[in-house]
Amino acid sequence: MNYARDADLYFIRDRHGQEIDLVHRRGSDLWGLEIKSAQTWNPVFRKQLDAFHQGVAPLAQRMVVYAGQALTMSDGLRALGIADLHDLFTPS
Repeated sequence: MNYARDADLYFIRDRHGQEIDLVHRRGSDLWGLEIKSAQTWNPVFRKQLDAFHQGVAPLAQRMVVYAGQALTMSDGLRALGIADLHDLFTPS
């Protein structure tokens, strides 16, 4: 159910081919999500999020959704298992 709200979900690609799979606007904050099918964490998964965060606009949340275990990095980036994705967009 979407509760008749705008999703505020976007795919972004710049003229250099850099892209983020999903950008979500939550109030005045931007959240960036990369979506991967792998079951094993690979640090390269965060590359696009870090580049956008540092060079384009700060991201209040940076997340990678993948088929593995949830992880939280020391700099705040979160790696979420696919089962955790539902909780991100469920209204509180």
